[in-house]
Amino acid sequence: MAAAGGGLILAAVSVMLDWAKVSAGGRSASSGPFDEGAVYRLGDWLSDTEGLDAWVVLAVAVAGLAILGLSLAGRIDARRGPSFAASAGGLLVALAIMEMQYIWSRPTGGVADLSPTFGLYVLLAGGLLAAISRFLPARKIGG
Repeated sequence: MAAAGGGLILAAVSVMLDWAKVSAGGRSASSGPFDEGAVYRLGDWLSDTEGLDAWVVLAVAVAGLAILGLSLAGRIDARRGPSFAASAGGLLVALAIMEMQYIWSRPTGGVADLSPTFGLYVLLAGGLLAAISRFLPARKIGG
């Protein structure tokens, strides 16, 4: 469960980092999902809704952490928390791949280079960690 929680925390942190970088003529600029005027895949589908992609990532990560916490507290079945966290991780992986594809597919007219940055790779890593957490062996520490 620690791997799932760690992965979901990484995904939540990723929205505070830059997701895209444009380079042209020796200069570069980066953009995060909450930056003014920054529109990513989901926002583009829904007509330039700024920050939507970041809010979706945060909602999925927080929901996964909440269900995981409820599971650890004994409020829900112990099997549901890790399963839900792994499912949330899979959704976050899909979102990260969609965002990367969106960035790579943007036309730049051959003048600039547009690429994903560290934040999206953090999102991808966090999603993968949460998604595979169900397959990692659970170990009891100190006993």
